[in-house]
Amino acid sequence: MRIFGSECYAYKQNKKKLDSRCEKGIFIGYDKNSPAYLVFYPDSGKVNKSRLVEFITKSGTECQITDQLTCEDDVRRESAKTHLPKPEKIEPQDIRTETCDPSPNTGEKESVESRCYPQREKRPPQYLRDYECGINSDDDHAGDVPHTLREAISSPESELWSKAMQEEMNSLKENDTFTLTTLPEDNVVFYQPLDNDQDLIIVLQTECMRKDLQDHGSNIVFFDATHCVNQYSFPLFTLLVRDDHGHGVPIAYIITSNETQETLKLALRRLRPLFPKPPRCFMVDKDMSEINALNDVFPESDVLLCWYHVLQAIVRWLMKSDSSVSGPQRSSIRKEIIDYFKKMKACPMKADFDRMSKQFLKEFSHYKELCNYFQRYWEPISHRWADYGRCYNHGNSETNNLIERFFHRLKYQFLSGIRNRRLDDLLDVLLCKTETYFQVIKHLQSAGRMANCVAMKLEETLSKATRMMEKGWIDHITSESSEIYVYNVPSEQDSSLSYRTCPAECFCSCPVGLKAGSSCKSFTKQWSLQYLF
Repeated sequence: MRIFGSECYAYKQNKKKLDSRCEKGIFIGYDKNSPAYLVFYPDSGKVNKSRLVEFITKSGTECQITDQLTCEDDVRRESAKTHLPKPEKIEPQDIRTETCDPSPNTGEKESVESRCYPQREKRPPQYLRDYECGINSDDDHAGDVPHTLREAISSPESELWSKAMQEEMNSLKENDTFTLTTLPEDNVVFYQPLDNDQDLIIVLQTECMRKDLQDHGSNIVFFDATHCVNQYSFPLFTLLVRDDHGHGVPIAYIITSNETQETLKLALRRLRPLFPKPPRCFMVDKDMSEINALNDVFPESDVLLCWYHVLQAIVRWLMKSDSSVSGPQRSSIRKEIIDYFKKMKACPMKADFDRMSKQFLKEFSHYKELCNYFQRYWEPISHRWADYGRCYNHGNSETNNLIERFFHRLKYQFLSGIRNRRLDDLLDVLLCKTETYFQVIKHLQSAGRMANCVAMKLEETLSKATRMMEKGWIDHITSESSEIYVYNVPSEQDSSLSYRTCPAECFCSCPVGLKAGSSCKSFTKQWSLQYLF
């Protein structure tokens, strides 16, 4: 710290060619908003901020430089010293100058001229003086401290770490820091504690979730994971269904210490007996651990890919330099590629997809990386993302948007945006706060306080089908085969065009039926024929 009222020389910023490089003043303090000194000039009576200042002491000059002296017109320290009063002659050992701390690598002192900012003496805060917390600690094992519970248990000093943790727990209990509680048995489907030989697995499902699974879990179940909801970075897997109002409601939670396929298999096997029957399909992102685990536990169910994440993965790959179509000059080519993927997505039959994929490979045959990418990653699993692989009622859903909305509400509404939650706090939020929220939503729905968009859309579709039946369109419906329940329903706009409908699968090949995966007017008309006759 400088002495208030010390004489100093401040570097002049706006000067002419023949003017002096510095001006004498008096130090009166530090600026609050910048690393600069406040200098009072007696001749002009002004106070200015300056970052380039030399102080005059009894033993000579002390230089405090916070920016390079070579900025602007190559100002050098030697030239600045020519305007300073000549100090008294003293012995070299008595000269006091500010120097930098020794370098941790070479042990040499850096010169003041090489510094861009002031190197003031760094002192620890007052409250830390009782602790040894410096970087230059003599402890050679400072870098070997485990950061997670698994690392502590598997380290050579595992017994010592276990003893230290037990002592910490005992002190917390003695001071009544918290109260240990057991997990509610009614809501815990499966619990496997974490140790050296096994991973942590917690499977949760409340009574209301079981009822939602019974009522809405036959067509499609959404499955995805989210992170940053607890201080241990454990992922939270959620299974979610669509209710009668089109809202997503969770039916189970899975908390694990990792995301491996074997861990997910064990958790899903514990959930499998709670399903009244295997759902028609699951919808996931392109996570192979989730896909393989679902195929192993639910072999009867299809696993569909979220179209949004499929398109997102394709766009991100096209933007890479390895794709050979990156850069702003090839934006039109990327648009054509995306349009081809959308056309392949809309193919209602496998033969249509094969024809479109051959056309795609022929059109972009000169882009070898693109063709290899498509044939390796997307063509073998086309039944998971193209429409021909989901020709049944999949709940009017092409994406995982419902479960993404739930994760957003969980993080920013129920968890209040706090990422490093304790695990017991997360369990309390999932089993209490979230459960209460969905109970309120159900009461509002049953009281008619929330609009039922699904029922409104179905009523509109039924009115259109009734109008077509009144016009005699029902006489044009033909059966494709007597062995299978597939019917040909003519189009209302183009009588030469007909659509294939299947009442068993709740499917219609019209554009609305393919996109929504639910009842359209053609299917409703055919269903009415089955009901009447």
